[in-house]
Amino acid sequence: EARALNVLPNPAIPAPRDLFGGVRLSAAGWDETDPDTATQLELAVGTALQSAKRYGPIVAGAKADGAAMVSTNPAHRDEQIGEVVQADADLVARACDIAAENLAAWSSTPAAQRGAILTRAADLLEQRAEHFMQLATREAGKTIPDAIAEIREAVDFLRYYGAECASLDGEPLGVVACISPWNFPLAIFLGQVSAALAAGNAVIAKPAEQTPVIAHDAVKLLHEAGVPEGVLHFLPGDGPGVGAPLTQNPRLGGVVFTGSTEVAQVINRSLTEHGNEDAALIAETGGINVMIVDSTALLEQAVLDVVASAFQSAGQRCSACRVVCVQEDIADRFNEMLAGAMAELAVGNPARLNVDVGPVIDEEAHANIADYLSLMKKTATIIAEAPPVAGDVNGAFIRPVAIEVASLGDVKREVFGPVLHVTRFSADRLSELVRQINALGFGLTMGVHTRIDETMHDIVAHARIGNTYVNRNQIGAVVGVQPFGGEGLSGTGPKAGGPHYLKALQKPPRVANAAALGVSASAPLPLFDQQMQKLQTAFEIWSTRTNRREILVRAAGAAGAGALADLLRTAAALFAQHFEDAQELPGPTGESNTLRLKGKGIALCLGGADDAATTRQIALCLAAGNSLICTDRLADQIAAAIQNAGGPADIAVGYDFSRNVHEAMLLDARIRLVVFDGDAASRRAARQAMARRTGAIIPLLTSLDAPWRFAAERTLTINTTAAGGDVRLLSLSD
Repeated sequence: EARALNVLPNPAIPAPRDLFGGVRLSAAGWDETDPDTATQLELAVGTALQSAKRYGPIVAGAKADGAAMVSTNPAHRDEQIGEVVQADADLVARACDIAAENLAAWSSTPAAQRGAILTRAADLLEQRAEHFMQLATREAGKTIPDAIAEIREAVDFLRYYGAECASLDGEPLGVVACISPWNFPLAIFLGQVSAALAAGNAVIAKPAEQTPVIAHDAVKLLHEAGVPEGVLHFLPGDGPGVGAPLTQNPRLGGVVFTGSTEVAQVINRSLTEHGNEDAALIAETGGINVMIVDSTALLEQAVLDVVASAFQSAGQRCSACRVVCVQEDIADRFNEMLAGAMAELAVGNPARLNVDVGPVIDEEAHANIADYLSLMKKTATIIAEAPPVAGDVNGAFIRPVAIEVASLGDVKREVFGPVLHVTRFSADRLSELVRQINALGFGLTMGVHTRIDETMHDIVAHARIGNTYVNRNQIGAVVGVQPFGGEGLSGTGPKAGGPHYLKALQKPPRVANAAALGVSASAPLPLFDQQMQKLQTAFEIWSTRTNRREILVRAAGAAGAGALADLLRTAAALFAQHFEDAQELPGPTGESNTLRLKGKGIALCLGGADDAATTRQIALCLAAGNSLICTDRLADQIAAAIQNAGGPADIAVGYDFSRNVHEAMLLDARIRLVVFDGDAASRRAARQAMARRTGAIIPLLTSLDAPWRFAAERTLTINTTAAGGDVRLLSLSD
């Protein structure tokens, strides 16, 4: 009887593959702890490729020939994965032309049919999982668990976007370039491509130089699933040979990019100066990601989560923990336990299941990390290093290392590898620590280990981070469960695997009644810095206020009748409809996942041809939690009304935008969004100026854009089992 009861599930708790309520299947899994499964996995990925094939660009289904480069195994440099023909500028132009010619037929294909094709591709990928696991391990150096996770994430992207596209009713961007990274050469590659296809776009896919073979086979799989060959093209090559002519092609309607912040800025400038200045750019870049561990944390769990976050995938994840900030009361014990955990790490051949850490991607990456460690070992304290590399390997290996530094300010840049920095903080300086994290300018992931809910909520309220994880590791975002992406220097948004991603791959509404406005390169504005400091302070207060609707309604009531009262009431209604409540996301038992829209920062509202456009711009920015610079005709009234109603002072500052906007405003890194209902020439001038910024890439919006575009998306994931358990289980029936 007991054995029979053991297999009776509670119908109120979804099975692993049924997390999404019948909307889509979750990806299949593999239990590598099962002896038979483990043997099969090692056999599948551990067998060297018999002979290196020749791969190349695929344009309209046909392969192109030419000069080739060799893709090799980063763990065994003498093993060739394949010869890959490189595309050139002429082939880029041809692919863009053919994609544009085939766009109309694909965009007019019913969304349900496009979704069915992507779902079919997901099924094919699961059927051929071992082949793609082998390539993930042998071309990208992934361990077997990481290769499994790569396949599952790619499958989830295909099914998620396949299901989501049925809700779309807009016009696609057109021809979209998908430029993907080597660290997730299948999951991010297919995530970008499938999203663009789901939204009705034609796609030019450029894989990373280091991992073209797995991407090539993914494109062939999509063609087999039913994506027309004239709609999806594959162009391997480097940045100068393929990336540059691709982003300069005027046929592009958008670019989806994952990689470094510096390259994202180059792409942004290329689009505005040489290509289509109206092309959309969705960029996901890196971050100096921090985990905070306070004295209430369960140290055993915190250490395990730090090790996973910092060293899994050899630290080659955008989400990886780069710095752990430990409360000084427990720091010595934490360091001792961290050293013990790192001593157990196995570094070596990633095709073996007993290996925890594989190689870094290539010799260039190895040299950069080794040079950094050589410098840091002279100035910082080494807490621990993992054991030496074991086994018969000949590749680019870096032993995981933990370094103690005096402060967060000692970490000047992201080191993309298995390098963890540890620093200490005092409990009474926690708020200052969060301000320092924000001051880094990045905002991708953060981990928090604490058993005090008040501490957790205070950190989450003030940290400008895209994905925050509480009492668990900070890597491995699940599609549709933890929408992934950062803000500031970490990306433009929207989040991949989230509800707004496909909408960003369709054209925004066009402004019919547009204004003309020049960009003035005049001398620095008097008192501008002081005003910006006040606006930043106001934003930090306003964005954390959960009672913004109450304040706006009170301010509107005090204003009586008229334009100001209407503006404030509109802002209150927008807040209530779009920004007040967090969106509950599906997920496994024992975990809570929510998505919330929060203010971006200081908005620059340049107005439009009529008062209605200006009013809606301001209302959207206020509702989303931003402070703003706007027309001097309204700014003082808005600021006084909100302050008198209990809001922060200086929420709005006024300028005369009747003829020009000062270039200094568009270039200022403290401005986080620009809103302008302008004509084509004026918007072109504004975009070109904004592309010269050295900070975050920011959007140029209009009053007709969707409210979510005026905010930053924040995902919060809480391990509810770590502090009291999942109380939702108490309400389940038998």
